[in-house]
Amino acid sequence: MTAATRTALAGLFLLGAWLLALPPAGSGASPAVRLGIGLLCTAPLIALFLAGLRRVRQWGAWVAIAMIPYFTLALGSLLVAPDRQLSGMAFVLLTLITLFAGIAVTRGR
Repeated sequence: MTAATRTALAGLFLLGAWLLALPPAGSGASPAVRLGIGLLCTAPLIALFLAGLRRVRQWGAWVAIAMIPYFTLALGSLLVAPDRQLSGMAFVLLTLITLFAGIAVTRGR
């Protein structure tokens, strides 16, 4: 397993854990709604993580493609919620690291 693969797997795991722990739901949402939203947001990441453990063909490309909407939503959230700037920047950075790790896996580096 290459360093890029390990980085992408770690990024997927951390993003999934983050979204389960702090789902993008309003503060007034009930715990069940927050859990449901967290699971919906995390489902693609979990699927990619499990596929990466099995070494699926073109896995890195799928990781890179899947990270694009997460990146755009995180960046948009960062722009409209300046009170959560530090956590927003950390999420954007983790998403970018995972995206570029997926590209590196695809390129075989």
